[in-house]
Amino acid sequence: MTSFKKLIFEKAKTFPNGVVINGNGCRFICKSNNNSISISIETMSSEYCVEISNVDGSENYELIKGYLDSLEDIFKIISVASISKDIYPDMNKFIYLICPVRNISPSQQTEIADYVRNNEIDGVKFHYPPRDVDQSDSTGYNICVSHREAMEMCDEVHIFWDSNSKGSHFDLGMAFALHKKIKLVKCFDEDGTTKSYVKVMKEIEDRQVV
Repeated sequence: MTSFKKLIFEKAKTFPNGVVINGNGCRFICKSNNNSISISIETMSSEYCVEISNVDGSENYELIKGYLDSLEDIFKIISVASISKDIYPDMNKFIYLICPVRNISPSQQTEIADYVRNNEIDGVKFHYPPRDVDQSDSTGYNICVSHREAMEMCDEVHIFWDSNSKGSHFDLGMAFALHKKIKLVKCFDEDGTTKSYVKVMKEIEDRQVV
């Protein structure tokens, strides 16, 4: 087996009372009993489950390998995110992402989507507005309500700042009012010498309080 498959397989054998791992929209459960093992994976839309007896028997190697192969992408995500909370302190953290939506450029969209995807692989959960909220709302009210609910629940707010994004100004005001920890990931504008929201965000980061 490759290293991540061996990690999952050995983890299930090591924890006779079962191990549950939540991360990246998946719930992974391993349980072992004497010489059998059960593995189940639950996502928002699907559930996979298998029970394998005589786990040390060579006749079950292909069965185990085939099953893990079929779920390889999920196992890659979970095996990385679950090795150690100390190594991956952001595992299961919920991040609200402030970013341009309506007038986003292709290069901005690619950079922001890559940031979300790379962090989600490590077990971080994102509220990513263009992906997670229906943008077809005729007035915008329901969009604002959805964003407020996510903002209230999030652990941190990460920001790709574009001063031309009106929605980003609205979201930043919510983050400030709710005393959320923020991280300015990138500013797409050049900041001037006078007061600005960019300077406010940098000062918030320096103070570590909002």
